[in-house]
Amino acid sequence: MEAEFAQGEIGPMFFSVIIPSYNSKRTLPHTVESVLNSNYKDFEIIIVDDCSEEKAEDYISAAANIKIIRNGSQKGPAYTRNLGAREAAGDILVFLDSDIYVKEDTLSRIKKGFEENGPDSITGIYDSRMPHDDFLSNYFNLRIRRGYLNMSETTEACNAALLAVKKEIFEKVGEFDPGYKAASIEDIEFGRRFVSAGYKIILDKELSVVHDKKMTLKAILKNDFFRPADRVQFVLNAKDFGDVFKKRRFSYVSLGQLVATALTPFFWISLLSSFFNSYFLLAAVALLIICAYLNRDWLFYFYRERGLVFSLKGLFFILITLTAALLGIVKGLATNLRPKNRPAAC
Repeated sequence: MEAEFAQGEIGPMFFSVIIPSYNSKRTLPHTVESVLNSNYKDFEIIIVDDCSEEKAEDYISAAANIKIIRNGSQKGPAYTRNLGAREAAGDILVFLDSDIYVKEDTLSRIKKGFEENGPDSITGIYDSRMPHDDFLSNYFNLRIRRGYLNMSETTEACNAALLAVKKEIFEKVGEFDPGYKAASIEDIEFGRRFVSAGYKIILDKELSVVHDKKMTLKAILKNDFFRPADRVQFVLNAKDFGDVFKKRRFSYVSLGQLVATALTPFFWISLLSSFFNSYFLLAAVALLIICAYLNRDWLFYFYRERGLVFSLKGLFFILITLTAALLGIVKGLATNLRPKNRPAAC
């Protein structure tokens, strides 16, 4: 891996690029290489290995500006990011997932954003391009990208896959919540505390990075089940319940998508019942049309990016993933009825 190393002295805006890693041998070397190829050179790289089966230090070359830390046991991405932040020398923390590849100008664009816009944090989005050609990986990538494109520039939902934040303020706000043991909404929860404390997060929609995530149906369903469950608990634990929805602090999901989510069980029941009574097929078709209309923004986006066939397949998978989300919402509501094991969101 060829590298141009950072300058020896810490400059006026020195970046600590923190990369949490777990079993990331396929992607982590490329993530590190993409950072080293940046045209902005005032940085260090801190890799925090969350007790991977293969140690990161065994396949990442040692260098003057690369520090590798290893957890003694698996702690989860929130704890792992926090550990990296505590070891950081920079005044700007740049959190980067181990399957994210930055562009040559990513760090310099972040620097420019801090200088010109005066935020306390800058977050970015996934690029529409990705290394995988399969439908599921592209569906997942484009769905997340479109969600962030629908959000306002001043946001309260940061994306920890690419998140730059002033270290001093990160410490004041109180780091990521290590209570989230798996990748979930720890970045959304952090963003809410961050903005509630009076600080500003800018979503730079031109600050895009390549997401090298090979998705399977199981992985998507797992994601779309557990994250809504955590989001429901997060919202219900919020003191300013109505304000959460008003400012869309916790999600980029539209009201139409929430309605479509509620309709999905009726679609599947009608579709299955049509084998016994043809009238139910009409109901299923009607519900399909309604769900397509409620998700038209996403379907048109899929069409513009990948074409008609992709968009039609996207409609089918939207119904599947919304069903998983509905089950997750039910789980979140049920969990909230039990004694609380997590402090309120505010």
